[in-house]
Amino acid sequence: MEKKGLSPQKAADVRFARWLSWYWAVIAALIAFLLTQLLQTLGRQADLQRLPDYDQLVQFDPEREGGHLRPNLNLDVRGEFGAVRFITNAKGFRDNREFDYLPSPEVYRILLLGDSYVDGMRTDQEHTIGFVLQETLNAHLSKNQQVEVMISGHNNPANAWYYYQEHGRKYHPDLVILGLTIGNDFTSYNYCYGGLIPETGEDGQIMLRKASDSLTPISLNMLVLVPDAAYQPSHSKEWIEDKEFQVRQWLAEHSRIFGYAIPPAFAISWSRRRHVYATDAFVSLGLFYQPGMPEIQGVYQDMDEILTGMHQAVTAEGATFLVVLFPVRMQVAPNDWDLLARFYALDPDKFDLQRPNRYVLTFCERWGIECLDSLPALRQWYETHREPVYRTRGDMHFNEIGQRVVAEHIAAYLLTRHPQNLGLATE
Repeated sequence: MEKKGLSPQKAADVRFARWLSWYWAVIAALIAFLLTQLLQTLGRQADLQRLPDYDQLVQFDPEREGGHLRPNLNLDVRGEFGAVRFITNAKGFRDNREFDYLPSPEVYRILLLGDSYVDGMRTDQEHTIGFVLQETLNAHLSKNQQVEVMISGHNNPANAWYYYQEHGRKYHPDLVILGLTIGNDFTSYNYCYGGLIPETGEDGQIMLRKASDSLTPISLNMLVLVPDAAYQPSHSKEWIEDKEFQVRQWLAEHSRIFGYAIPPAFAISWSRRRHVYATDAFVSLGLFYQPGMPEIQGVYQDMDEILTGMHQAVTAEGATFLVVLFPVRMQVAPNDWDLLARFYALDPDKFDLQRPNRYVLTFCERWGIECLDSLPALRQWYETHREPVYRTRGDMHFNEIGQRVVAEHIAAYLLTRHPQNLGLATE
């Protein structure tokens, strides 16, 4: 007797039941995975909370001989995903070596000045830009000619200039590199407003005078808003986007794999949709707004004076001065810009993401100041490898990959532009 087949309705019920079992199996696996990620993240965060963070390692004082990092540190501190080693010498340089004022004859000394991008916030000792730069250059040199990089942290370019004037020059560097972060290095500073006053001496050289005992950074972020013309019109579905970004934030906070699902500076900025501070300490969107803002033009003019003054101070000592531009993450990764524009309801046509870089490059060329923009190298790496070069959860700092890309970019520039200074024979 032949076995009868299932009726069409019965077969459909069997297929549905099979699909439903697979559906719930996938849901269960996904929930288990997310719970595991959540528990692991909570465990890591609990461990990290016990470690000192960057704010406990600095004291913003440009009169400290090694910079604003506290001296004699040698401890594990909070990194992005775990503990990292943080070492400073007796003067506060990010190094385990002590430096004499005069370098050895066979040493090409680089004084690297900048903010937390330079002194390696949440970065292990051997992954900082300065350390990688030193190792990369020395790999091209003989043992008879070596490079040493002195990492000196400063909250802003004005502090770095004052530091060089008072202390940095005593170390007789051959090259002074100023790392200039696009964003808060322009809009959060001590120049003029915060106690450092430029004065012209009888010899015509501009120097900074400290007019206040306190050099707490002055920020314009609560004073200036991006113009209304910078925004997209409102629409009825914005509540859906609000829920979306709430979910994105929760996922980013509780699982590493969603770390790049939120906009830059998402959880720490004071801005909100259609109410964006043009000069906040994290993105400083006013720098990118076109056709431009009068308040931002004043910021650019201050930076012009800082760069020309510092260039004059460094070259007067017989050293070379190089400005290196550090972009913000929305300039490198299109997805970061897309998320930020959606979150704030920005009109992308009202922003030129290369505007500040182009301005500084043009200004430096006009005044004979060497300037290197790291944006092309970072963008090329990201486009080629599809690996992020900034930290997760909207952090504005380079990760270890980004710091290595920048260091190697600087090294390639120096090897091409200044081979004889480094002791390399040229044809």
